Amino acid sequence: MNITNGDCAVEIMRKANIPGVFLPWRDVLHDGPVPDHVSLEALSRVRAEFISSRGWGDLEDIDKEFIERDNLLKYFEKYEKVILWFEHDLYDDDFIDRVLENKLALKIKKADIEDNINVLRLNSLESKDLERVAKYHRAWQKLNNP
Repeated sequence: MNITNGDCAVEIMRKANIPGVFLPWRDVLHDGPVPDHVSLEALSRVRAEFISSRGWGDLEDIDKEFIERDNLLKYFEKYEKVILWFEHDLYDDDFIDRVLENKLALKIKKADIEDNINVLRLNSLESKDLERVAKYHRAWQKLNNP
């Protein structure tokens, strides 16, 4: 399963023949309410209502899409591998913070960080690589020492 922050990445990944099921996260979490400490289902409902109120879609259609997305995410363990494809910016960090309240999402994110922190796959280490590793190390520490 490949989880992305929107549809643009999915199209590019398919053109690049990247295999697997794709789950685009179709929500602009940097705009509108994103309540803390609520279930994924409750968050999805709040977000669907907001998106609909902005005229960006029909509430019933958005609800249906979010329910399908959330159900796919709940059963991630049936996939051999789950890869998170996110840019390293504020909005994706916000997304991860919100989803981390879900035990399954936490497990996925830990595996993602442990894969990304591995420098053995690099031919050489540059300062940008060390900065990236430091960022992943801080995130890993946060996830493992709440």
